[in-house]
Amino acid sequence: MGTFGSILFTGQQALLAHQTALLVTGQNIANANTPGYSRERAELVSAPSSFTNILRSGVNVEEITRAYDRFITAQINVASSNQQSTQTQADLLGQVESLVNDLNTPATGISGALNTLFNDFNNLAQNPQGLTERNVLVQQGETVADAFHQLTDGLQGVRQQSNGALGDAVTSVNSLTKQLADLNAQIQQREVDPHNHANTLHDQQDVLLKQLSEKVNITSFTTTTNSGQVTVLLGGGRPLVDGGQFFNLATATDPDDPQRLLVKLQDAQGNGTDVTASIQSGSMHGLIEERDTILPRLSASLNRLAAQLTTSVNQTHSAGYGLDGTTGIGFFAARQVTGQALAANTGSGILQHVSVFDQSQLTLDDYNLKFSRGGPPPTFDIVNATTGATVAAGQNYTSGTTFHFAGLAVTLADTGTPPQPGDSFLISTTRDAAKNIAMNAALLTNPRQVAAAQTPNPGDNTNALALAQLHNAKAIDGSTFETSYQTLVASVGAESQQASQRADQQHTALTDLENRRESLSGVSLDEEQVNLIRFQQAYNAAAQFIHIADQLGQTILAMIQ
Repeated sequence: MGTFGSILFTGQQALLAHQTALLVTGQNIANANTPGYSRERAELVSAPSSFTNILRSGVNVEEITRAYDRFITAQINVASSNQQSTQTQADLLGQVESLVNDLNTPATGISGALNTLFNDFNNLAQNPQGLTERNVLVQQGETVADAFHQLTDGLQGVRQQSNGALGDAVTSVNSLTKQLADLNAQIQQREVDPHNHANTLHDQQDVLLKQLSEKVNITSFTTTTNSGQVTVLLGGGRPLVDGGQFFNLATATDPDDPQRLLVKLQDAQGNGTDVTASIQSGSMHGLIEERDTILPRLSASLNRLAAQLTTSVNQTHSAGYGLDGTTGIGFFAARQVTGQALAANTGSGILQHVSVFDQSQLTLDDYNLKFSRGGPPPTFDIVNATTGATVAAGQNYTSGTTFHFAGLAVTLADTGTPPQPGDSFLISTTRDAAKNIAMNAALLTNPRQVAAAQTPNPGDNTNALALAQLHNAKAIDGSTFETSYQTLVASVGAESQQASQRADQQHTALTDLENRRESLSGVSLDEEQVNLIRFQQAYNAAAQFIHIADQLGQTILAMIQ
């Protein structure tokens, strides 16, 4: 009876095993179009006999596995991260390109406005006593200033948009890491038996990891001791997900730049570590790269252009005479300078006063006051931050003392603790120059003060001619004002094109990897139909096997009776 029983048991095992295989095949067919689904397979193994070492006792479904290649999945995540970074930069650069392109606004854009301004100076030279020409010039000066303001506001809008998108991305990352930590807990409960694979949860895990990698560069891995749970590290090796625990990102204002958001990783106690520099790919990197590298470079070029335009026109204009005999008046409002103490300074030093004492000596460079010795008295070096050259070394510090260099008057003081070694104070001669450029209020009130003459003689046009000749003067970095701006526009266009090309290349690479994953893990309906027939035939054969065994049993019973 033992041998007859084993026959029935073998048939039963065959029925159950192929029924399971049919169910798995049906599951694959049902999820043929489910994003992230990995094709499953019932792993059939021959079962050892319970009664003898010679005969086996049927078949078992040892486990249900999923078609999965960890290496390809990791490559997809890296490619997704790179593609999102380049695409984000390409999209933002496309917006910037639209802002700087004068084709849509030839009259009011910077290039067209500058061209008209110098033509109007030339028109004044044709009629140096004309009040109408002066009124037109004043209005055109306002048009030039408005063109700079409009572009500055546009760039600032893109920067604010980047900060907003960065905050949204941080929220998304925190949601994804929480979901991954929750999945880890579920997987740990489900996979106590090493043969019991939580395939659906692992598919969800892969989808979340891909979505996370689209936001920020990550490294993920599982170990043989963590029951299928995934550990996720941010660039730089800091953990985002560890088992059932996750760590949030947060944004914080940069103390040295209120318009810049930092990304911080919070530990279990809520303390934040600045990880902005660790973000090297993903859409967050694209936002940070655009905001911290590309936009500042464009803004700096625009500010230099506005600053030099103001200086060159004012120097020439102030040397001339208006119709009322006034002289020494600038065409634009005088340039302003800014200064700040770095947030990392340990002393209580402050920039009490920063101003221009001689516009003719003012450069387009920024300066850094670096304290090197604590004293007494403390000493500092004045370094040209643009060129790296030391302007003055070993300057003695006394609170409230004003010192002069490069046309600047700077007063350093403190509120009790003098500046300490390593403390720095930044002086910018061009910051916000494009934002602040404006017509001299005196000319707006009295256009008669527009200086066309280089002598008190109202019929003299030599100063108007000198102002018109600034059109072709190579006044900024070896270029004319219009050429300088056109170079900026061209650089934006080239950079935008390169970013689009990089994004297309990364998209192609990602598509290729996803196709490779699909060929391995995706569901082929043709293959599943073959499996259906194969498992159905095996199931029917097992049923026939049991039927024959039953007939044998009936025959034996009849013989006994």
